[in-house]
Amino acid sequence: MAVRVEIENLSNVPYSEYFLTGFYILEKQRIIDEFNISYAPGFGPGRIHRFVNHARKKIGWTAPSSGDDWSHVVGTIRYGSKKRKFAINVLDTPWDFSSRRFIENADVYFKCQYPKDFRKGFVQLSRQSRIVLPQLVVEQSHKVKPLMLGRPLSRCMDFNKNIKILRVFEKGRRVSARKYNLLVYFGMAYDDIDIPNSHHPHLKRAQMAVWVKDNIPDAKVILGLAKQDKFLGQLGSEALRLENRKRIGDKHYLDLVQGSFSTLNITGLRGSIPFRVIDSFLSGMVLISDNMCVDWYDPLVPGRDFLSVGDLGYELLQDIDLEKSCQILKNHVNDIEREFRDTIDYRDSRFKQFYSPESVASYILNETETS
Repeated sequence: MAVRVEIENLSNVPYSEYFLTGFYILEKQRIIDEFNISYAPGFGPGRIHRFVNHARKKIGWTAPSSGDDWSHVVGTIRYGSKKRKFAINVLDTPWDFSSRRFIENADVYFKCQYPKDFRKGFVQLSRQSRIVLPQLVVEQSHKVKPLMLGRPLSRCMDFNKNIKILRVFEKGRRVSARKYNLLVYFGMAYDDIDIPNSHHPHLKRAQMAVWVKDNIPDAKVILGLAKQDKFLGQLGSEALRLENRKRIGDKHYLDLVQGSFSTLNITGLRGSIPFRVIDSFLSGMVLISDNMCVDWYDPLVPGRDFLSVGDLGYELLQDIDLEKSCQILKNHVNDIEREFRDTIDYRDSRFKQFYSPESVASYILNETETS
């Protein structure tokens, strides 16, 4: 049975190239017979436009004149004579399902940041904060499948270049000669969002970055701040002094992740860097994270797939013990080289089985065919 994949009117590149590279790999492996991309007007494999729309409270990559929404990738898969349409929601916001036409027109709808409580009809962001999902999404919930969000590779659709980058990650993933015991890299981008009964994760990220700087030797701390961020006034002088003023390019970042035993993630819109999770699997780092409010298609389990420091995210500061989380973090780091060595085989196999670009693409193929 011939399998053909067609991506329609693509204008989004950085949030899409990971799993699209997976389709390219499957085509090279002859698992699928044909893989094609039709680009939005004015676009092509090497073009990226960045469009910041503060009015909609989003920051994304798009072509405003393309006539399509940058937040979704849509396509068709033909399994012989059978035709199925799919849509992939690449927003890093678990409660945002954006334009209704995508979920209505698709046979299968993949959500990259899939809420753990999706089947209950809401997103539980904290003990005090719950966002109810739109009625249309609830009515169409049988179509919705969890996905994951891979990271940018070459930041264009040069698949040969993407393969080379993946090989660089592959080569360094099992190497145990690393400089830093912990990488704390929070790119705290502009995020003009106000959720009642919650505290923005930026506040916890800044406090933990300062704590790590003062209490964990051999940790690398990078704090990137946005000048227009409304939280700047709440971060404190110690956090502001940690601000990184130099751009972290892809090569520098690769050196950091391949030179670190572990990395810290605090979930939440903007600044969690949703790529941080896949970065850990790509580069071999042990992932340390708060308890996530999202699931992947193979759910990440605390103690198995990441070391937990407890609930943080959007929790109110009075509802958590931040000092306890910091101490748990330090305990994890004190034993991180042993943890790295003891679990590298497991983490390497998990990447190859579930989180590599071709694994993600295979999952999309299978779910679209059987749904």
